[in-house]
Amino acid sequence: VRFVPGQSGTNGCPPASAVLDEAECWQAPKEFGPPGSTPSILVEETPYDPRGCFQFNDGFYYNKHPVGAPRLERTPYCKRYIAVGLTQGSSSIPEIGDPLRESRGFTLPGSYSAGDPGTNSCPPGALALSELECRTLPQDFSGTLHDPFTEHLADDPTGCFKFEQRFYFNEHPVGASRPGRTPYCKQPPTTHFA
Repeated sequence: VRFVPGQSGTNGCPPASAVLDEAECWQAPKEFGPPGSTPSILVEETPYDPRGCFQFNDGFYYNKHPVGAPRLERTPYCKRYIAVGLTQGSSSIPEIGDPLRESRGFTLPGSYSAGDPGTNSCPPGALALSELECRTLPQDFSGTLHDPFTEHLADDPTGCFKFEQRFYFNEHPVGASRPGRTPYCKQPPTTHFA
């Protein structure tokens, strides 16, 4: 795994990277921790710290909370993906939409994208987001979560959507198309091999 530090005080990973799992997080102190220290992490589950692996002062933490939150002085650690066809050390930077892979094989999580404005469904081949996935969108797309975030309305799109820079999650099983509302979806995960 090629590690990359995120921006301090955020709850997300840089482009072309993803949140570490707990086993991968145990490797981060070996590479980024104080020299000569015994690598260790503190495992927690709190909505107040970044999700996944992060560093605070000289300590490393793994937050099991599915959403987490930005917090001052916490630096997320992520895994970097390499574009298919590139070798390690290549200077080319992958573009959005390029197929991605690690130097070994891995499963790349589905990427999030906006659907067609004014519709009530995801584009062909795309999947609806869960409520928890929808809650993470302000990290990668401009906007905030509406308060209240969840609703149950027949005249708004079903699932995750954005209206006037605010994200909503509509629990109504059918929903409806409505001008100004844009559904957010994800592509299914794909497996890539070296």
